Amino acid sequence: MSVIPDDDLPQSPAELPGDLGEIAAIIARVVGCERTAARCAWEIACAYRGVAIHIRTGDELRRAWRDRAIRKMFDRRTAAGETANAVVRDCALTDWPTGRISERRVWEILGMPDERQMRLF
Repeated sequence: MSVIPDDDLPQSPAELPGDLGEIAAIIARVVGCERTAARCAWEIACAYRGVAIHIRTGDELRRAWRDRAIRKMFDRRTAAGETANAVVRDCALTDWPTGRISERRVWEILGMPDERQMRLF
């Protein structure tokens, strides 16, 4: 935590220098409050004190979301009577945030264990 009184801290992302201002602007878009965003960015700066940090891309989270969505779609539509091949084809033709994937990859995703099951071998 910062020892600087709240009134003396930056009140908007524009008051922060360089990358710190960019981080604050992103936080402001998410939380909807520039003052809170500037405070969050300031706290990050105080915690890391000039240390270079690597910010991951989020691809792993997008793939995990896509895989859960494919499993959910497959379960719902096959339970309604559609054939597995038709559902897999539609999943492969879907424009996912990670890009299109092949039918083979959809089958691999469906064959992987998820939080509901364990791998047998």
